[in-house]
Amino acid sequence: MHMTTEDLVRRVWIAVVNSAMVYMLWPRSAATDQLNRVIGNMQSAPFWGSLREHPWQAIAVVILAAGIILEFVKPQFAAILNVGYYAVALGVALWGITRDWHDVPSFRVYTGVLLYTVPVTVILLVNLSFYRKSLLRRLQKRAD
Repeated sequence: MHMTTEDLVRRVWIAVVNSAMVYMLWPRSAATDQLNRVIGNMQSAPFWGSLREHPWQAIAVVILAAGIILEFVKPQFAAILNVGYYAVALGVALWGITRDWHDVPSFRVYTGVLLYTVPVTVILLVNLSFYRKSLLRRLQKRAD
């Protein structure tokens, strides 16, 4: 199969972005736990304890890693994971913002919007653009 420059750019984009999200979601090291305890963000927990406490992190890591692998093995199926994950993440973020709007200090809501919701929206839109172009190109090839 002939790989275009756009396919290469999409694969690199998916690998970098999904790897960064995996890094952010992966249960933290002892040094990060210690820093978080000092600033009061989170309790220290061992790796497996952290996974039991937050199983959605493990699910997200598996989905993102599978999205990277599928991008190189079966790109037509990778779209489901690489667009679907970010669509669900955006939906959950917006739901959380609307649910917590009056219960959480406004600076935390704005920080969440700025540091999570906006980047997830941008990633989702870029992924949609890449996969839309790829799908249209494949449909055009079949029509010819």
